[in-house]
Amino acid sequence: MMITISTYLVRPYLLHGLPCPFQPKYETEWLRRVVNSLYNPSKGRVSKTGVRGELLHNHDESDPKKMVLHPMIAYHYIDGTFYITGANEGGDTLKELIAPFDRAVEINRNFLLKFEQMAEKEYELMNVSSAVAYRLTNWLPLNTENFRRFQAASLMDKIRLLEKILLTNIAGDLANLFGTGLSATQVDILSADNLNRATLPYSGHDYQPFTIEFATNTELPDLITLGNGRAFGYGRVNRIS
Repeated sequence: MMITISTYLVRPYLLHGLPCPFQPKYETEWLRRVVNSLYNPSKGRVSKTGVRGELLHNHDESDPKKMVLHPMIAYHYIDGTFYITGANEGGDTLKELIAPFDRAVEINRNFLLKFEQMAEKEYELMNVSSAVAYRLTNWLPLNTENFRRFQAASLMDKIRLLEKILLTNIAGDLANLFGTGLSATQVDILSADNLNRATLPYSGHDYQPFTIEFATNTELPDLITLGNGRAFGYGRVNRIS
């Protein structure tokens, strides 16, 4: 299955000395709010192109209580810089929304936002014969039930539990999203930064984050996200060269 990842650099401009006009719960929640504030008055224009505007906020527009499945658009904060990525039709939606904004767009009188397309790259999501190494950053794999199991487990069982969840994230969630079979997927965690990091708040719950390196016999796109909080850039995948 071919996946195209479209990446946009986002530059915020704020009048010096003024506080951020949005109070983020997570590092990129404010960015999703701003992008959707641009989308709301543009719905008519965007919908005429045939793209899915709901991918910007990941809720069914006919029933806001329903979530779209695995996010096709993710908002990232990487080394002090903000990015937005869109996978396949998510990239199409971003392109149509951002098309008129060739200059910095005014969010309010003191706050501007500039979008710059950085890259559009194709990847083939598939099982391969040789293992490939990746880094997974701020991955949030544990729900309440798994967190209890993790806390009580030995070190070896902790690693096995994380590998089992990671396998589900790839061969289950990601494969289902793109309609491809990855049943031969295997994963092997090579290293972890810390198995006892402080929890991060997300969606009303505290999640324990992990940054790990792992090997898998599956080709994965850079900047695809796995686990909980995917739309906010948690669980970001990057290939280790």
